[in-house]
Amino acid sequence: MLRWDTQNTICAIASGNKPGHRGIIRVSGPDSMGLLDSLLPISFPDQVRDSIRNRRGAIRCSACFELGAPFGSIPCDYWIWPTERSYTGQPSFELHMMGSLPILEASVNLLCRQGAHLAEPGEFTFRAFLANRLDLAQCEAVLGVIDAKSSQGLDVALQQLAGGLKIPVHELRQQLIYLLADLEAGLDFVDEDIEFIKKSDLIQRLTQAIESIRPMLHQISGRSWSEHLPVVALFGVPNAGKSSLINAVVGHSASIVSEEPGTTRDFIRVRSSKLPIQWVDTAGVESTEEDPSGSQPRSQAQDQTRRQWSQAALRWLCIDLSHASLTPVQQIVMIEEGVRESAFREHVWVIGTKRDRAHPESLRIWSELQRERSDWIWIETSSVSRVGLDKIPGELEQWLVELDSEVTGILPSTLLRCRNAITDGLESLEHALASAQQGFGDELIASEIRIALDHLGVVSGEVYTDDILDALFSRFCIGK
Repeated sequence: MLRWDTQNTICAIASGNKPGHRGIIRVSGPDSMGLLDSLLPISFPDQVRDSIRNRRGAIRCSACFELGAPFGSIPCDYWIWPTERSYTGQPSFELHMMGSLPILEASVNLLCRQGAHLAEPGEFTFRAFLANRLDLAQCEAVLGVIDAKSSQGLDVALQQLAGGLKIPVHELRQQLIYLLADLEAGLDFVDEDIEFIKKSDLIQRLTQAIESIRPMLHQISGRSWSEHLPVVALFGVPNAGKSSLINAVVGHSASIVSEEPGTTRDFIRVRSSKLPIQWVDTAGVESTEEDPSGSQPRSQAQDQTRRQWSQAALRWLCIDLSHASLTPVQQIVMIEEGVRESAFREHVWVIGTKRDRAHPESLRIWSELQRERSDWIWIETSSVSRVGLDKIPGELEQWLVELDSEVTGILPSTLLRCRNAITDGLESLEHALASAQQGFGDELIASEIRIALDHLGVVSGEVYTDDILDALFSRFCIGK
């Protein structure tokens, strides 16, 4: 459980743990301005010091940062928020200097010797949350921006950070709060002949709330899987084990398997029984230069393979680890040339097949490739020994959630937290409406509205638990 002392003044490197052209050190807390005053050189003009003390808004100034031996005097830009009008809701400042890690670490050490405490992961954003500068959904969006691995993921995070999810839910909660206030006012004067809200008005306002929440539920539930299942397509050189892999994953013989290369001449579409996915087994990627007309079956099969690449939601590069003459690098190049994709972009997984018969050199190159392309998902599998197959369902479920987030404009972590909450909120409002229509007491209706408000508060990040906070802020990095 989070037990941070928010009255400490904290500091950390905010620009990451890799060297760069510029580096940033962030400081926040009640004693920030006193700490800043002690850091500024003696030659710093008094009138600028006074301006910092008396200013309400942000200010930027330049001065050397004295680190002492062996670094000496470091040129530095000071970005200063002297009051609570900062990211964290506390006096804060940042040091923008050269991005050498030894210099940044020495600067943090100096700040700690002057009385600051090294910030824990996520502590700056946690203070922003406590100061109501960000709600829970926006805190998740901050993490989404940091962790974004694609342009779509970054767009979703920025949209959520701007309040895309919060605004409609917050407006609905406000309407329900006003409705609840009218109901409870009537309960306070139940013995007097005062009607604060008519039954017809109550039913109308509940109906409007339900009608406004249903589009949100549709959005947060994502695509209609029954209408359009996302396609996972397998690509590889002939006899790379694609058909055997699909059969092993879906649990039955859906695709023809043969030791003869080129058995699959057309794509084969298979629907998964366990996940909302369509599998597509494509023809092995090969050169058809000897058939420039494109009229032969092999050329037509390659055209279909390229078409499936462009239409797939997720592409699996199936790399035969047992191949003695084609290394994993050569196989990836062949797939790249075959599908005419000069640079594999997003939604690409690399699946090593035939792990039970892997060639040592292929394994060595495979390991090197994993280190070079750590942004891809790499899974070693065997359709015979079933190595790695148990990892696939979990990875696919996470991918489906991420795919949902691109459709809905909501981050995966927020989507998982909110899906049940908005469903439960709708159910409570429907119970309240049914109670009103059947003439039940206002106490019961008010109780259902309170429950709905709590559920919607979870969606907008205005209602939370310690477990939710622990799960979120434990994933942050230091300096954020």
